[in-house]
Amino acid sequence: MGVWRYYAENGKPLVEFLFVNGVKNGPTTHWQDNGIQAYEGAQKADKKNGTFRCYDEEGELTKTEEYKTGQRIRVKVYPSKAKKKRPGRH
Repeated sequence: MGVWRYYAENGKPLVEFLFVNGVKNGPTTHWQDNGIQAYEGAQKADKKNGTFRCYDEEGELTKTEEYKTGQRIRVKVYPSKAKKKRPGRH
């Protein structure tokens, strides 16, 4: 049993998994190159299991995905809170 971590050349974390008996079992986290979390969830016997939360470059939650033994069973997409500029307006 142990935690496996992979880091970018700049020292920021990119991936973290928990291994039990040689397979991914437990929390998993991935980060973007800018250091902000990309997604988090859990794995059971090397397969995604439960809720995965996905984030954009700003760290805003963009969607959740539900998995059961590696099969995606539900996706919920969240609208962006970022204000979008209208053409011709500044």
